[in-house]
Amino acid sequence: MFAIIYDDTSRDDEIDDTVMNVSQFDDDGVIHILMNVANDVSFDDMIRASAGESLAEIWLRKSRIDFNQLGSLVGIALNEALTLIKSRRIEWYKTFLELFSLKVSK
Repeated sequence: MFAIIYDDTSRDDEIDDTVMNVSQFDDDGVIHILMNVANDVSFDDMIRASAGESLAEIWLRKSRIDFNQLGSLVGIALNEALTLIKSRRIEWYKTFLELFSLKVSK
């Protein structure tokens, strides 16, 4: 499944679908791959946004967030993750703002 993400012949929609589908899993390997995709500017913004959203889905499903990982996200991946977190766990969002106030304009 992960081969699609790094296969040069894969279309963006195939990669995006894969990035979204792996949110069903929550092992460290999946999270590591999603973090890499989210912050890799060689991927299309749609794919990076989906990676941020998938990470947020995993944290929300597990009811456990890694603020260091969240804080290391950039751009559209961070925005997508924060949008989902803000809508479902406002206390996590507030904690993020306290920890990383310079990353987000309130």
